[in-house]
Amino acid sequence: MPCLVWAANYEAGDNADAGSLPRATAVGSGATASAHRSTALEAGATASETYPIAVGQHTVAKGSGATALGSEASAEGNSSTAIGTESKTTADSAVAVGAESEAAQSATALGFNSKAIGGSSVAVGADNASGDYSIAVGEETQY
Repeated sequence: MPCLVWAANYEAGDNADAGSLPRATAVGSGATASAHRSTALEAGATASETYPIAVGQHTVAKGSGATALGSEASAEGNSSTAIGTESKTTADSAVAVGAESEAAQSATALGFNSKAIGGSSVAVGADNASGDYSIAVGEETQY
């Protein structure tokens, strides 16, 4: 199986910046990979702290192991994941999957416009799980 490994930084695109840290990759106009083993792909993508991955226009992955995939997705927090257009995580260990979804500390939001903003809460569908350890399933529910 072929693979690509490099010890230096890789930059491609106008104003792409992979900094001076090893194995940082920035591809796209204005993409910035400013941390060790960080990856920023697409115009305006930003990956900072250790091992972050930002893929999509104007995505932000900020936190150790943070992953943001999708146009304007934002994963801010260690080990957080935001997948989908305008999805976002705001704290550590949060997961937001679906366009415009949002998750806070150790919370999981799955589905379009779902919000798991209480600590350790779960929202599935177009929901709002706002209390700590709460679960919301279905359209327009709040707990």
